[in-house]
Amino acid sequence: MNFSASSSINDVEHRLIELLNLFNSKTCQLVLGAGAVKLGKIKTISAKILAITCRCLQFIKITLPKIKAHFDQLKALSESPSTISSISSAKQFEQLTKLYSEHIDEIHGKLISIIENTFDETLSSYEVRAPMPSDCFRTLVTRHITAFYNAVARIVSPSDLILLFTRLNSIFKQLLARRLRQLRIANDGGPQHGLLTSDLLYYIKQVQSFPGLEMLELHVDEIWTTN
Repeated sequence: MNFSASSSINDVEHRLIELLNLFNSKTCQLVLGAGAVKLGKIKTISAKILAITCRCLQFIKITLPKIKAHFDQLKALSESPSTISSISSAKQFEQLTKLYSEHIDEIHGKLISIIENTFDETLSSYEVRAPMPSDCFRTLVTRHITAFYNAVARIVSPSDLILLFTRLNSIFKQLLARRLRQLRIANDGGPQHGLLTSDLLYYIKQVQSFPGLEMLELHVDEIWTTN
């Protein structure tokens, strides 16, 4: 392989890295920065759009080591491989992977923030009174959690589904604990504690009934130790 071919390999690699950087930044500008809404392309950034975007970024992130390995192999076959060029491209791929990882984490955070606002609004009006399950918990599970699950479950990976609902459950416990302090309900085995327990059992049963979440540990007893 002559110098011209070696130079071309470096040029194509550099341009591909630039393209992948551009895709990452533009995707996040349109989705995380709500650029698509501002342009009038869509009305809102839904959980489904966020989940699809996340999977796209994850797919590219997974392929980055393979792309790097491909170019490394081509450069190794070159008659004049450049050590400096290889080090430079390695750093570029490392930085690119870092940026993709950061934006994937940001999308996860955005997904959680969508449901967190809904949880906060719903649980702020929670009252512990019969009949059980309460209207609040019914709304929380049958409307909000179910809608969120249906929006993302077939798109995100099984591990991400567990991750999202683990974080969602933590937020649920924090918000519920805050509401219980406002209501002055204690872990005392009294009548209101019994009603609350019924609501919590309903929550556990419904969440663990979703495919992929059957073994999710919810630890709802932590509401009594959450600050």
